[in-house]
Amino acid sequence: MTDMHHKSHHPVGQKLSIIHKWMRQYFVKELKDLDIGPGQFPLIMTLFHNDGITQEELAGIVCLDKATTARGVKKLEDLGYLTREVNPDDRRAYRLHLTKKSTDMRPRLKRTLKKSTEMITQNLSEEEKETFEQLLNKMIASAPAMCKNHGKFGEEEK
Repeated sequence: MTDMHHKSHHPVGQKLSIIHKWMRQYFVKELKDLDIGPGQFPLIMTLFHNDGITQEELAGIVCLDKATTARGVKKLEDLGYLTREVNPDDRRAYRLHLTKKSTDMRPRLKRTLKKSTEMITQNLSEEEKETFEQLLNKMIASAPAMCKNHGKFGEEEK
């Protein structure tokens, strides 16, 4: 007799989608008081490591289309988490800078991310966690090429 609870026949993408949905719900609950939703979370986390990049560069890093990125940036700006300044090298582009308000909440965002990771990997051994992260990194390494070849996430298919 097979144990259906341990062996899943769902495709890998569906399994990743389940984890993604759970993490989105977790971030919504944990960050509700900050008005940071799952759509803004990757933007602000990326800016912690790349303060001063352009909105277009941010879109490329997080693999989102320009319109979706613009909406997320606008919300973060309206909430006082970042400022946009005209790029002196290209007057049509904006450079994004984090405010003190966002840098002050950085430890909390990092704790939330760490806790969510601990929750989804709690049943893995340390070796399995390392292997899992290595495999995810390999998969992510192909994401920029997928975005370039198949359109960024958030874009409608034409």
